[in-house]
Amino acid sequence: TNRHHKDGKFLDRIDDLSSIGCFGLTELGYGNNAVEMETTATFDNNTKEWIINTPSSIAQKYWITNSAIHAQYCIVFAQTIVNNKNEGIHGFLVQIR
Repeated sequence: TNRHHKDGKFLDRIDDLSSIGCFGLTELGYGNNAVEMETTATFDNNTKEWIINTPSSIAQKYWITNSAIHAQYCIVFAQTIVNNKNEGIHGFLVQIR
C-alpha cells in the first residue's frame, strides 16, 4: 500500500541501492534457534501498532550483517502476540536510522 511504501519511494530506494537493509533473526543466547527466540512483537489493539520488545540481554539481536554502519532498515523477527496468544514468528520492517 502507499502507506507502507511511501508512494513508491521506499521501493525505489531499495532498487537503486540508496537504502540498505539487514536481517535480524539471531539472538545472543540462542543463535539462530528461532524456537527459543525471546523477542516479542505484541499487537496493541488501542493504538493499532506493534510493540517490539527484547526482554533480556541474551535476547538482543546479534551478528547482523550491515547493521553497524550501512543499514537503514532491519527485518526484525519476533514471536508475534495477538490478544495474548502467540501466533508464531513473523518479520517486521523496522527503521533503525
